[in-house]
Amino acid sequence: MLTLDEVILAFESIMADDDYHVDVYYNLESKTIEYVTDDDDSFTEYDEEDIDSDDHRIYLTTDLDDRGIIRDFVLSHENAELSKMFRLVFHGRGKFSRIKELFADFNILEDYYRYRDVKVTEEAKRWLLEHHIPYTL
Repeated sequence: MLTLDEVILAFESIMADDDYHVDVYYNLESKTIEYVTDDDDSFTEYDEEDIDSDDHRIYLTTDLDDRGIIRDFVLSHENAELSKMFRLVFHGRGKFSRIKELFADFNILEDYYRYRDVKVTEEAKRWLLEHHIPYTL
């Protein structure tokens, strides 16, 4: 049976803000998570349309992303100085490193990680319930 941690890891892979693209599917037959990258040959007999319409696979998708989580976290603090500094550092290359440094300066970095974990866990549970997929903790 699928574990909640497996689905959380899958969502974190989807949300990753890097140049490495991965599609993630839940296989209804094997009851496993499948990762497919642009350079992956594991689905060579399928083209993209076949995979998307495949009856025994469900595509994992989410609107959740780190930018939105960070923005919501900052807004939840109602701290004018934090909001001002956030607007100054959260742009361009290296923005995630700078925002983590900012959170550390405000002594809220661990709070952010907990907040993010809760949001990703909620999204994973929502997806599992929406698709009626049983899971264990």
